[in-house]
Amino acid sequence: MTAPGGATDSFYVFAKALQSIAEAAKQDLGIIDIWYGDQKQIPRTPTLCIVPDGKTREIEGAPRRSRNSLKCYMVLYHSKVQDVQKNSEEVDQLAEALETEVHKDPTLGGLVIHSLVSSIDAGEITRLVNTTTTLFRASRLTVEGLSKTLLPMSPGYNQ
Repeated sequence: MTAPGGATDSFYVFAKALQSIAEAAKQDLGIIDIWYGDQKQIPRTPTLCIVPDGKTREIEGAPRRSRNSLKCYMVLYHSKVQDVQKNSEEVDQLAEALETEVHKDPTLGGLVIHSLVSSIDAGEITRLVNTTTTLFRASRLTVEGLSKTLLPMSPGYNQ
């Protein structure tokens, strides 16, 4: 949901904004596919999956102002027929380049007060390529955003 002034309390809207940033930088970063949600099959790499992780909300002031913490993972998959070390280096560099793209606009066009990549985790993940299980080098960026919105009020509330 987008509130007056553009702020959002929707983790879906937050995730789609991050997907738009990745789509805009896709060619420069060399990302082949970008998907909303994690995928069981990764046909080509590098692939990026935008995986929303939800939100938490706290009441912050009256009348019914809420502070919203939004969270999303950006998972990069990488596997080429080359030295494993080279795959690791490439996905790590790509993760940091993607982090730079996300940090260019901390408000995501006014959707949040602040956003940042709070962590990058490197590792390995198995997924299917056609019908074969393949080990991918992966990096998971955790992106967090903060917004403030007003919750709806019913007539006569707290009067």
